Amino acid sequence: MVRVTRRTALQLSSLALSGGLAGCLSAPTKATTPSATPPQDRPDGFWRWVNIEDLEPPPDESQVGFDLTVTQPWVSEERTARIEATLTNEADVTRQFRPVLLPDDMVAAPKGIRVFEDTAHPDQAHEPTCTGGDGKADEPVGHSSDGPATEILEPGGTHKTIGYVVDDEEVEGCYPSGIYDFPTQQTVTPVDGGAETSYRVSFSLGVQGKNE
Repeated sequence: MVRVTRRTALQLSSLALSGGLAGCLSAPTKATTPSATPPQDRPDGFWRWVNIEDLEPPPDESQVGFDLTVTQPWVSEERTARIEATLTNEADVTRQFRPVLLPDDMVAAPKGIRVFEDTAHPDQAHEPTCTGGDGKADEPVGHSSDGPATEILEPGGTHKTIGYVVDDEEVEGCYPSGIYDFPTQQTVTPVDGGAETSYRVSFSLGVQGKNE
């Protein structure tokens, strides 16, 4: 299991600031080749490996904790990679949150992969649609209609969303290697009244492997 803690995320954010990349994860000077080394338990046949390359957490003043984990890193012929995002309400009031992993497919920048949210089926082993052909899926991955668009959290409460890394049928190649950014706007609203706050949350996934 590959895990990025809030402390690690803050360190990564600090490094991005020092490099002039804060708020612009898709800047041209950003690395495009994953730097991490795949673990040794790689599957036979077709495989890709997914890791967390970077993470831009919520700002400290938002009082929101964010933890991102790769719980299944391998993309094989039988199943695809799986990630989990956990939000924590660190304020002392009950608030309503918009999840980071959204019910609709999240398209990466640049295109090449997507994240398909399916929290309602945590044990589902989604099979890649492109491994048996020429790298192009016959049909787009469907949208999930399960789960609420927002979540109400008491002080200290947490909410987990589960996402699966799927191939982008609009791009040639089956899970092409590279670094892919997933920026989104997080919104938080106090339940008992108060102003809604909105800020950027972003994470980057690296993909590498054989059979390119």
